[in-house]
Amino acid sequence: MGLCWQTEIACYRRDVQCLEHGNSSVKKTFAGHGHATKGDMIAMCQRFGWDPKDDNAADALALWACVVDEKAPRFSRLRLGPLGGRAA
Repeated sequence: MGLCWQTEIACYRRDVQCLEHGNSSVKKTFAGHGHATKGDMIAMCQRFGWDPKDDNAADALALWACVVDEKAPRFSRLRLGPLGGRAA
């Protein structure tokens, strides 16, 4: 909760729009289901050609990809993949 508050204050002070996304909605959009495991998230990043160092980096990349898909869809690379998940 404190990190969210700090982020919101930093964005407010810099006049940057702050958005919130639930963990399961990011997982559903990026990996195809809301209960994706850490391994699923890393595997999806690798399908995009990214090399996350750990599951935290994979989650950050997934969040970034979901925001691009929502706010700038013409630049999005998310498409439904052959396994029901999202793929490039």
